[in-house]
Amino acid sequence: MEIKRQSKNIGSYGIREMFNKTKSLSLLRHNRQMNHVRYTSLRRGRRSFMTLIVVVATVIVYVTSRLFNRRPLHVLVRFTGHHNEISDGFSVLIENDNFQGFQKQISIKDKSQSQAKDQIFPLNPKIITSITNDVTGGRQGNKWMLNPVNKCTSVTPYLLILIASKESNIEAREVIRKTWCKRKLFSNNRNIQCIFMVGQDEETQGTPYDVIEEFKKNRDIIKQNIPDNFRNSSRKLLMGLGWVRTHCPKIKYVMKTEDDIIVNIDVTMNTYLKHEVKKYLIGRCWSDAPNRNTKSRFFVSEEMFYGDMYPMYCSGTGYIMSGDIARRIYDASLAEQNLIPLDDVMTGVLLQRMGVSPANVPGFLVGRFDESNTCLNFNEAVTIHAHGLDLRRVWNLTRKCT
Repeated sequence: MEIKRQSKNIGSYGIREMFNKTKSLSLLRHNRQMNHVRYTSLRRGRRSFMTLIVVVATVIVYVTSRLFNRRPLHVLVRFTGHHNEISDGFSVLIENDNFQGFQKQISIKDKSQSQAKDQIFPLNPKIITSITNDVTGGRQGNKWMLNPVNKCTSVTPYLLILIASKESNIEAREVIRKTWCKRKLFSNNRNIQCIFMVGQDEETQGTPYDVIEEFKKNRDIIKQNIPDNFRNSSRKLLMGLGWVRTHCPKIKYVMKTEDDIIVNIDVTMNTYLKHEVKKYLIGRCWSDAPNRNTKSRFFVSEEMFYGDMYPMYCSGTGYIMSGDIARRIYDASLAEQNLIPLDDVMTGVLLQRMGVSPANVPGFLVGRFDESNTCLNFNEAVTIHAHGLDLRRVWNLTRKCT
């Protein structure tokens, strides 16, 4: 009897022990599930909170940029990934998050107008190469990075002055705008426009923000993804002539000069450009022998030019041509496989093939500016070469001669 009672107690104890263990496991499983729910909710809450912070930050950046008339694109892109804004004639298109295929277009005109928008591609030329293939106004393979497409839309200039400049020469361009290129209208309704030609600075990537702002303000800079160095001066000139060919096809005269030159615009307009003339090119012109020294920056190989003497050509510091000649030079260059890297020599070679002879005019001064004879130099000069002197200071000296 005692043995049966003990067995019964042992059995009851075992069942109770199993029940307690099962209950403990259920509680443990329940606690784990509750902890997982709390963790998941916390993660979702953190994600929502971070999303809210990003949205608020984007709104703050956008409102601040609007208040100060700025648009910090890199911040907007980083927050939003895809951003498309069209307001006040300003539009941005970002095709994907890693900046590949980034295209920015700006129009100073109101967006309701039907005119094409000015083109601004502020990124690296290597990226630009994969985006656009605009060869209207540039040799095939060159891509527009700054392009004021409407510069000649409303009024075609009588004289368009193409000024070779480096991207970093912002101050020189501003001096030119405020001095010899400030006057726009002359007798008989003849007007002028200045366009600065720049290439890609080899020490920077893309187009600097201050140059983009300069373009938006003045709309007088053209740029392609051409490495900006002395040996690419021909490509830069053809960029300008191609732009004229496309956007100013009815131009009467084109002048080519550089951003360290002062142009006596009164003498230019009132002495040499009184009437429209065809097949016309004047400058400081001469002929000399090709430089075959491979270490010289003026080196030209026999493959590029075979001959003992160049044909007559005009100094790249300044020359004037009629609109028909500017268009024909550009068209003739398209057939050239090996461009002579010196823009003035290349122009002379193409002119010879076209059967056109440039005229030498002493008023295009190429020597160093003589401060002791300022007025003697300036009164009959078309161009004065500052040669490293302060451009504004030289201009102020010439003002005493008028």
